[in-house]
Amino acid sequence: MIKNKWLTRPSLHTARSHPATAAWRDKIFLFGGGGPGFKSLNTVEVYDLKTNQWSFRSEMPTLRSGAMAATVNDKIYVMGGGFKKPDGRFQFYNICEI
Repeated sequence: MIKNKWLTRPSLHTARSHPATAAWRDKIFLFGGGGPGFKSLNTVEVYDLKTNQWSFRSEMPTLRSGAMAATVNDKIYVMGGGFKKPDGRFQFYNICEI
């Protein structure tokens, strides 16, 4: 076991800030986030620990950045956050999607 050492893994397909994240079955899920120009995204990327690769999954129905995610009983819940409107203001959500 190597202690106190950072490891490098493959880069995401899409650069993003503040995505919602959750772990499920040896995978790490990233939901939305802020992309280029801080435009909110609806993309989902998954890192598979076994294959050491990122892949895309089905897009969320909503554009979201700054959301939260939690895994409960084999389901991932994505809630809150919001999206950057064309006028630059942020629209907050009270929506929860599974």
